[in-house]
Amino acid sequence: MTELEADALTVLMHRIGLPPERRNADKLAEAERRLRGPLAVLQAHLQAQAQRGWPYLAAERFTIADLCVASVANWSRPSLELMHAFPRVHDWVQRCHARPAYQALKAAARS
Repeated sequence: MTELEADALTVLMHRIGLPPERRNADKLAEAERRLRGPLAVLQAHLQAQAQRGWPYLAAERFTIADLCVASVANWSRPSLELMHAFPRVHDWVQRCHARPAYQALKAAARS
């Protein structure tokens, strides 16, 4: 999680969070470049877990590890290039956010 946090937040802000005139293409490109390392590690781990039939980081069930890492990895989703390069990460983040508890939280926040 800590390996992703700063650069994933930069991606989020410079892709969609900031007004277009405040976005910095150089900061964005550098953050996306640096994210490739930790996302590659996460991708490899998720691949190994999938070979065991386990859809989550620690095993077959959702844990606090998934909650923490997916919440930060989600910030990098506005980078379609990264999501295409790391499809297991993308699928896993979507799976974590599709959980009923997360959907209920989103619905409650909108109310």
